[in-house]
Amino acid sequence: MYKAMDAPSRAAGLAALAAELGVLEGLLSGGPHAVGDALTPVDASLYPTLLFCDRILPSQFGWEGLWEKRPRLGAHFRHMSGVDPAGVRVTAEMDGGLAGWAAAEGGGRWSALGIADQVRTDPGAFR
Repeated sequence: MYKAMDAPSRAAGLAALAAELGVLEGLLSGGPHAVGDALTPVDASLYPTLLFCDRILPSQFGWEGLWEKRPRLGAHFRHMSGVDPAGVRVTAEMDGGLAGWAAAEGGGRWSALGIADQVRTDPGAFR
């Protein structure tokens, strides 16, 4: 979603991501962590991806209701981003990096790679 590619490839990739988020929604335990009450390597792998999705999909691609449509993923995301100390640290680190992307010379990463133009041209293709 964040690399240089043509619009059809980006749209196909985002559609695949939406499908995989649906699969993950069905696999989560419903606990505060991905597979129960304790932090595991699954959380360490999953949470950064969910954070990236939370920060990028709504703002850059117009995805609405990201967590409302996936309540288990949303609960996990909220726990990791606001309660779990490891998740809070990861959030701070990633938010700093993403701020750098937005502030990059030439209008930020999204403009420099033509992503913003692709979305403006056909916004529905990326939802």
